[in-house]
Amino acid sequence: LGELSKVLVPQKDGGVLSRVGVVDYSIGKGVAPGVFVVADMSHPRISERMEDLKMGKGPYFTFHRPYHLTSLEVPLTCARVVLYGKADMVPLAKPVAEVAAVAK
Repeated sequence: LGELSKVLVPQKDGGVLSRVGVVDYSIGKGVAPGVFVVADMSHPRISERMEDLKMGKGPYFTFHRPYHLTSLEVPLTCARVVLYGKADMVPLAKPVAEVAAVAK
């Protein structure tokens, strides 16, 4: 997991991606099964908060959520696209962020 925020970033920042906004998946050790996001937190205040939370040095941070069926869902989704031309998910025209919190 620690390598995702170094590898799955734009080439201009030392990663392998040719552009931002890429949807991809990884089967690397420690990632599967699960879903993750690599986010650019280059705003100074956000980057400072991430360091306060011991998330490491930015500007890219990885957020991971263990999820037990991804190893099945990805191949099934790919098969639906190839066989039926139907995508399960499509990107929106512009980025959207939703946040929810629960206090203990």
